[in-house]
This record gives sequence, structure tokens and C-alpha cells, in this order.
Amino acid sequence: MKKCCAYLLLFCTFCIGLQAQPKTPGVFRVKGVLIDTLTHEREPYVTVSVYSVQDSKKAVKMLMTGEHGEFDFSLANSGTYLLSFTCVGMATMQRKVVLHDRTVVDMGMIYTHNDIQSLKGVTVVSRRKLIKVDIDKLEYNVERDPNAAVSNVLDILRKVPFVTVAGLSDVKLKGRGDFKVYIDGRPSIVINSQNMAEVLKNMPANTIKSVQVITNPDAKYDAEGVAGILNIVRRKVMPGYSVSLSGGVTNNSQYGRIYSTVQVGKLSISGNAFLTRNDARYSYADNEYVNYQSPDNYKQASSDNKKMKPSAATTDDVDLSYDIDSLRLFTFDAGIMESRDLEDVNGTTKMYTSGGNLASSYDENNRRRNSLDMIVVQSNYQRSFRKKGKMVVLSYQLSAFPHSQKTYTDYTNMVNYSFPYTSIYRKENPNTTENTVQLDYTDPIARGQTIEAGVKYIARRNKNSHSYYTRNGDSDYTENAEQRLCYRQKQSIYAAYGEYVLKEKNWSAKGGLRYEYTHENMNEVGSTDDHFTTHYGNIVPSASLFWGIDENNNLKLSYNMRISRPDINFLNPRINNDDPLNIYFGNPALKCEKNNTWDVEYNCTGDKASISLSSGYSLTDNSIESYTFVTDKVLNHTFRNIGSRSAMWVSLYASGTIYKHLYGSVNANWTYNQYRSIPSGGNRRGSCYTVDWNLEQSLPWSISMSVNGSWNNSCITPQGKVSGTSSYGLSLRRLFLDKKLTVSCYADNFLRKYKKYSSWEEGNGFRFQSVNRNEYRSIGISINYRFGKLKKEVSRVAHAINNTDLKKINAN
Repeated sequence: MKKCCAYLLLFCTFCIGLQAQPKTPGVFRVKGVLIDTLTHEREPYVTVSVYSVQDSKKAVKMLMTGEHGEFDFSLANSGTYLLSFTCVGMATMQRKVVLHDRTVVDMGMIYTHNDIQSLKGVTVVSRRKLIKVDIDKLEYNVERDPNAAVSNVLDILRKVPFVTVAGLSDVKLKGRGDFKVYIDGRPSIVINSQNMAEVLKNMPANTIKSVQVITNPDAKYDAEGVAGILNIVRRKVMPGYSVSLSGGVTNNSQYGRIYSTVQVGKLSISGNAFLTRNDARYSYADNEYVNYQSPDNYKQASSDNKKMKPSAATTDDVDLSYDIDSLRLFTFDAGIMESRDLEDVNGTTKMYTSGGNLASSYDENNRRRNSLDMIVVQSNYQRSFRKKGKMVVLSYQLSAFPHSQKTYTDYTNMVNYSFPYTSIYRKENPNTTENTVQLDYTDPIARGQTIEAGVKYIARRNKNSHSYYTRNGDSDYTENAEQRLCYRQKQSIYAAYGEYVLKEKNWSAKGGLRYEYTHENMNEVGSTDDHFTTHYGNIVPSASLFWGIDENNNLKLSYNMRISRPDINFLNPRINNDDPLNIYFGNPALKCEKNNTWDVEYNCTGDKASISLSSGYSLTDNSIESYTFVTDKVLNHTFRNIGSRSAMWVSLYASGTIYKHLYGSVNANWTYNQYRSIPSGGNRRGSCYTVDWNLEQSLPWSISMSVNGSWNNSCITPQGKVSGTSSYGLSLRRLFLDKKLTVSCYADNFLRKYKKYSSWEEGNGFRFQSVNRNEYRSIGISINYRFGKLKKEVSRVAHAINNTDLKKINAN
């Protein structure tokens, strides 16, 4: 009955509207196409309301644009009409059309906009939605961000839900640092292998389409020990060709980058070249170590350590795709990275008795030369079928990571202390090679139902040769044969997964299982005895449930399990005794971690404001942690599976327009950590807080200003605590040359030159405390210029190889 009344009311309104029109009989046709201003993509399913200018409250006709953004309708009477275009997430706009002499009016391309401003012939009255939520990811639409043209990717991440950016280098996802960054669905060797924040800061945001936050990776991803994935999706480019040139200079670094894309027939190629150089920087450390078991060497203090690190890195990569036909696609990707850095450390160490008297002292100088190269080659073949969404992808990847490190150590000014030598020369060459084959299959078996399955094999080979030389005075270096070590580690991983997705009108569910079998061994070269051999299998489940409460509100529940295999730096048994009182070595008997995570997430995404709230609990069995103990008055540093780690967290994100052209966002995270069964004594528990905020103001003359800040409190570790930090930044940007040229000036932590932080550890018989000061101030200017157009982006396959299964030492 209600529907009938509604239809009757609509019919009466239509008739009244017709009576208000001039009585010029005939048939008039109006057509056009809606185009997104930023992406130049067509806008489908936009509501078009037609009003008479004499009565703008009652529509005489209503329709929707087609799948390709087109609209085409007829009117029976001449006159002046007002067309209103509305859609959730799109700015409402209006256009006038006069029907008099012409029977067909082609309005051509009408561009939609997401800014709050008045355009010629278009009146914008709201801001477009920036956040989209699905069952397996949350997506921030960079193209719809009005400040993307004058921002870098690090600026964008400050506005992405659940991502916090503290200072110049600390990027976290839901309070954790052990996540991966992908580019177009594949892990980035550039970003994950270098200073993540520094690389992202030098990447223009105008080349990015969106940032996807995957906090609960499902079965098709490796059973990796990561907190999640940030997938950066590059934007589609315009017809012709596209070139982006950028460069920048700060008080302590310089960089340059060129990115270009070209298409010839079915062949598309994109290339990227990046060069960065860091000037010498200094840091100071004051360390104090108390050995309760040794009255004679009760306290060891070292201070005034200076580090100088001039470094350089270059990265070159190329993506190639060839559309064989409408159903077959071949892609080839290759990337090379070279990194060189130097480090000089000068310090003084003093030992005191329990009575406070100086027992002995010596000076130490370390000179380290590091060389790291990375080569990654990948090819993919995608075969689609007539059935939409059905496809098979076959991928192969070869990765090589040669590394070389040389360290020279000299001991001088020894007082009441004697070494068997005065100088050490240590040479190390760790190398890793990976061969990976992967097959993925996707099939929409019925409406709203999809299955995915795949298999994967990784052959990983690690080799490390270590040579140790000593000398006294100015004599020649002599190799210490007992310290010589050359070992190989072979790791084979076999994986298979299956996944089922069900999508209904306002809810969807996903469930999957992944099985991974690992076999690895480590042995000395030339020896028939294995130092370490193990094999194990893991079943890794995952499940998600998504409910779209209404157009703007949704709720998501998820569970997954992840494992973390220790990489070669954890397993390396080589003993580093450059400092005789502090010895470092790996543990080849480490086992993989297992982490179970439960998470509930609520999102409210509106035109003017968005809110995301997430809460969860994770439990890690047999966690790998750094471990320190005392033997024979010496501090030993290694790694062990020393218990379990649990965490509860709450993450909050809010963003929106505060006043006119002032936009703000905030990311906050609270985590309660608990470490149990630590051999050093009992349970440890404590809370960590992180707050990251950002403000953006649009100014006249195409100028934008942004201010950001972050703060986090001190956090516990398995055997100690680390201090909290704070940071802030200010930037000013302007567009020139029809928005093709961007000039940016920025200053981070400009009120102080050094950042100070401290940490301490305590165990059976010892206590260690460290206070560090690092150069923190960064002031610079950057320029980005882009030109050219390209018809379509370089085609990319739906699945690709993602090797993210190793736990890294730098994971937080």
C-alpha cells in the first residue's frame, strides 16, 4: 500500500511539473557523460533529477547514469530545466539546459568534483567520501583527497585509519611495526628494505590511487608473522605518456626520482629510478652496565660514542605488461637496489669497582663498511575466462640479496686492561637467494559466491662466510682460524590454501585454510655434520564476517593465525666479540612463532566525517625475543623462544572537515602487553599509548598548509623498558603551471637538533641502561613536476608472489 501511494504521489508530481512547462509540443532529447575530475573515470549509477526552473522542488524526471556514466533521456516540452546530479560520496552539482530550437542537446562530459567550492556551471555542496570498507580491507581513496596533489605518501599515511607516523622514521599499524608495504599487491623491495618513512616521504602522492589497510591477512597470503599489510595502489595514468620528476634537499640528505610510463600497442612499460644520499650524522650514547656478580668490575660505563653515517642508495625497477588478447595477460617486473653506507664509532669504556673506584679503561674505534644489493625478477601469466571473475595466475620469482660488511676495530689508551691484540678486522658475506613458484585460481561459482585456491613453493638458500683477523701494533693482520666460519642454510616451504567468500546484499563472510610445510637445515661448508635440522607443518585458519548496517555504517569480525619464522640474522651462530664485555650471537635452534588474533572493527564513513574503531586480542606462543644473560662476568646477547606474549588493543581513527577548508584527522592506539614465563623472572605487563594527529588548511593562491604531531609513552619489553617520544612537523606547499609543478617546504622537529631516548634491561645478576641522542631536526624543500598522458595503466595480474614469511630483527 505504501509503495502504491509513493508511486501515485510521484505520478501526480510529474503531471503537475508538466503543466508548469511551456506548451510547445515535441520530443526533446538530453544526453551526456559524468567524469571524475581527478581520475578521469566515468561515474556510474549517479541519480539525475530534472526540475523545471519555475519549480525546483518537484522533479519532472528521475533516472540514473549507466554503467559507463552515461545518461540519455527525453522530455516532451521545451523550456529551461535544471539537472541535479547526486550520489553518495560525490559532491552534489547542478547544470542548466535550455530546450528550444534544438531537439537533441548533447551536454558532453560533465566533471564531478570533491572539493567545497563553486565552479563554472557547477555548484558543489559537499565533500566526497574518502574511506571505503570491505570484508578483507579498508581503503583510503588518495585520488579523492583534495590535498593529494601537494602531498607525499607519508603525509597521506597520517590520514589513513589505524596507521600512526611518529617522527621521521617510526610508522606503525595498530601500534605495531612488523607489517609489510606492498605496491600493487606485491611487496616492495625498496620500501621494506630501507628506511620506510624516508622512502615514502620522497614518493609523490599524485601517483597513488589508494592505500589499502589489510589488518587481518587471509589464507591467500603467506602465513607471515606480520601485523598487517599496507598495499599502495598506483593510479591510472592518462592517454599518451606520463613522466614525473621529483627532487629534494634537506639539511642532511638529498634525493632525486623519475617515474615514467609509456604504451605502444598492447605493450605497456613503466620505469622508476630513485637515488638518495644521506650526509654524515652524529649520535651520542651513554651506556651503563652493572654486573652484580663481579665486585671488581661492578660497573661498566661507556660514553661519547659518535657515529658518522654518510650513505647512498639507488633503486631502479621496470614493469612490463603485454595483453596477448582479451583473456590472456603477461607481465614482467625487475628491480635492482644498491645501498652503501659507512659508520665510524669512537668511544671510551671505563670499569668501576663496587666502591666506585676506577678499575680499568680503554678507548675503542670501529669503522664499518656495508654494501647491500637486491635483485628481484618476477614474471606472471594470467588466463581469464569468458565467465567474469574466473582466472588462473601462474607466477615465478627470483630474488637475490648479496651483502658484504667489513669492520675494523682498534683498542687504544688501555689502563689496567690488556687485550691479546690491539686491532681486529672482521669480514662477513651473508647472501640469500630465493626461487618461488606460485599458482592461484579464482572462480565465482555462483552469484555472490567465490572460491579461491592456490599452491606455492619457496626454495630459500642462505650462505654466510665469516673471517676474523687480528694484529698487534702496526704488524700485518693474521687470520684466526678458530674464528673462521662458513655455513649454509637451506629452507624449503610448501604451501597450499583454499578460501570461500559469500556476499549477500548487506553482509558477507569469508573463511579459509592454509597449510605450510617447512624443511630447513644448517651446516658448515665442508662438514658432513648438520648443526641444525628441522621440519614442521602448520595449519593456518582465517575467518571474517562483515555486516553493512547501512550505507555509512558497518561492522566486521575477524580471526586469523600467523606464524613467524626466524631469518638468518636470528639463526646465525657466529659470535661477535668485538667488545669483550658484550658478546652477540644468534641461536640456530629457534622455532617459529605462532600468533592468534581476534579483532572487531566498526566503521562510520560519511561525506563530512569518518570514524573507525577497532579492538582485539592477540596471543603469541613461543615468542622470539632478545635475551641477555651473564656468564664469567660477560654480558651475552642472543635470541630465545622464551615464553608467550599477549596483547589487547583499542585503535581509534577520526577525520573530517572541522571548519570550511580546515581538515583534521587523528589516529590513537592503546595496547596492553603481557609477557609471561620470562626466565629473568615472572610476568611483565604494561600499557603503550600512541597518538598521531594531522591538520590541513587550504589557502588562497593554490597554497596548502599542514601541521602534524605524534606522541607515545614508554613501553615495556620482555626484560626492560624503552622511553616514550614525541615529534611534530610543519609544511607549506603550492601548485604552479596548471597544477603540474609542486613546490614544498617543510620543517620537522625544528626546535631541537637531537632526539633523546633511553632504555633499560634487567636480568639475573645484571642491569643495563642506555641513553641515546640522535640528530632529529629536518628542514628541506622538494619539487615535483609531471607531464604527459597515457591511455591506460600498465596492466597488472590479480595475484602475484608475496614472500613475507620471515621474522626480521628490526620488527617492533
